[in-house]
Amino acid sequence: MLTPSDFGARQGGNDNSLPALRKLFSQTRDQTIVIPEGEVYRIDCDENGGLGYRSGQRIIIKGKILVGRGWPSGHTLHPASLLTQPALENCDIQIRFQGGRIEFLDVDAGFPRKGICIANTRQFQVWNPTVTGGRARGPSQSLFSMEIRDSSDGLVNSGQLSVRSGYQGADGLHMLGNCSRIVVTALTTNSGDDAIGITHEVGKWKDATISDIVFRSCTLRCEAHSATKLLCVKSGGKGIIRDIAFENCDFLIDTYALGQGAPHIWQNRAQNEGAVIEKIRIKGGRTRSILPPDALVHDTPFKFYDVDDILIEDHEVTHFSPRLMEAFQCDRLTISNLRNTLIKPLRSPSPSLLVLKDCLSPMLDTKGLRPTMVGQRLISN
Repeated sequence: MLTPSDFGARQGGNDNSLPALRKLFSQTRDQTIVIPEGEVYRIDCDENGGLGYRSGQRIIIKGKILVGRGWPSGHTLHPASLLTQPALENCDIQIRFQGGRIEFLDVDAGFPRKGICIANTRQFQVWNPTVTGGRARGPSQSLFSMEIRDSSDGLVNSGQLSVRSGYQGADGLHMLGNCSRIVVTALTTNSGDDAIGITHEVGKWKDATISDIVFRSCTLRCEAHSATKLLCVKSGGKGIIRDIAFENCDFLIDTYALGQGAPHIWQNRAQNEGAVIEKIRIKGGRTRSILPPDALVHDTPFKFYDVDDILIEDHEVTHFSPRLMEAFQCDRLTISNLRNTLIKPLRSPSPSLLVLKDCLSPMLDTKGLRPTMVGQRLISN
């Protein structure tokens, strides 16, 4: 077991400890790395990134890693092979936060900063990931808590992803590339932007597939935009998002810092490219959409576009919008025991609670639904 002091790192958070910590990570293949309890280290990333882990390593973070300057890819803790061409596969990675955390400092806007990156990795475990941070001093700086890309057979267990920049781009957990067979359980987010983003929107990862992902008993809060975002756009080519399940999760969006947003935004904007979003499940749990005083946002909790085989079951929604759902070109939409409660006076009426357009073979159990105004229809096609 090796620690930063073995490589000359000076703790306290005043000095840039990146060179010493980089030596620690590079010389301990198949060993255990520990950031001791009570110790604080600052890193300012450079053109070679942040701290690169390797296959077989066990990383235990009991202390604190402060992140000052970012770099173009932004990651603080990432595979050492991230900058190699072609990227090498990593295997059997375990990262455990035991009372420690990665914390973003308040710095001037510049390069992005991201907390944990799992990339090109097979068989990984991240326990209690804790990434926090203040607000960026400018709208150009993106702050991500965690990113998973081109990885499979993984577990993310518990943890707190709480980067809250107040600007677009401050995501909780983002998945892209080819990802499969990943379970996320008991995770809490408090993000400035999307709590969970599963997307195909970067041309570098064109024609990729994300499938067999389960979120279980998570609390997914965001300030703005969405608690869950599933997105395919033209630049992602024939991207596929399939078999995504949210089981007994709580979703919350509040403050609406960007002036827009909806708890669940699932959109396939690349259907002409052959992109697919299908087999998406929400089972149990609840969604809360809270409009702050004097806000001018009017949006619906569920916004679906060209997403097939959706199931929403045993789910409770508290919302301010007079419209509960908008679904366009969504085949095989199933609603079972969906319950809604309106919590704020209406500003703009809606003739229907559920608006379905060009949706084939819907199966709708409406017993738990309540109109938000006198004379409102439950469903319009």
